[in-house]
Amino acid sequence: MSSGGGFVPKWVNLSEASVMLGMDRRQILKLGREGVLRVCQPSRQYRVSTDSIEHLDERLVEVRSTTRIHRRRRP
Repeated sequence: MSSGGGFVPKWVNLSEASVMLGMDRRQILKLGREGVLRVCQPSRQYRVSTDSIEHLDERLVEVRSTTRIHRRRRP
């Protein structure tokens, strides 16, 4: 048995993610399009991966540094 704080869901609603991150819907969906956050829409309701929320800072650095590298290579 773990001594953790309890059950953590794999996916949360967009409104819950907004509260967790302190961002509005547009910012979260933009980060989803950029590949920073994992966002899905299984049944007309957006869901955000809690794992991607927990590792947001690392993913921002990773995705944005990769984007800069790809932009430099283009003529």
